[in-house]
Amino acid sequence: FQALVLGLYLADFSYTLLYNDFNQSAKYLEVIKALSDNIGVGGIYNERFFSRLEANINNIDSLKSVFNDFSENSFNTVGESGNNEILSLISMGVSIESIYLGYNVCKTESFEKSLKPFFIEQRMVFENFYQNYINYNGNKKDLEAFNTSLSSFYSLFKLNIWLMVDKNNISKTDSIISMDVKYIVKTNNENINELGKSICKLRETFINLSQQ
Repeated sequence: FQALVLGLYLADFSYTLLYNDFNQSAKYLEVIKALSDNIGVGGIYNERFFSRLEANINNIDSLKSVFNDFSENSFNTVGESGNNEILSLISMGVSIESIYLGYNVCKTESFEKSLKPFFIEQRMVFENFYQNYINYNGNKKDLEAFNTSLSSFYSLFKLNIWLMVDKNNISKTDSIISMDVKYIVKTNNENINELGKSICKLRETFINLSQQ
């Protein structure tokens, strides 16, 4: 469960950088260091990385650059090491906390221009995180309670934001590599608000289970 919690704190750390909250960033940094050692990825989140962060803790541009570069490299390193199980746990922690934080920011702004587009975008992103997570952790007894809540949120996400490929708007961006796929999206304000409540409930369950 600590790998999930590490993902949560990585998302929180990134959030505090975004809003220039240096004091909280430093506190989250200490937690990230401890959790990294506890789950055996301290070799990736190593002293050199933490030293660079601490040296730039009051320089927001440098701090963001160090963290963004390292985040990308560290996820690649965990994946290349073959420890996809740990990677899937960390990624799910990041995903849940990112949706939770994003919801709490966007709900104070325009519903149509911020909150609704945010959940539609996350609907597509979360699908990949969820499928990868379930592939490695779906049958784990110690995660059974969490997985039940997670699956309920995933099902609600699919139900409340319905996506279908718009076959009339598929443009080839490269004839060999990829295509630009557009979706028909069906949802409504009630569904979006329900998802907001649901991510808060999932996050609360996550926190409570992590403290047991």
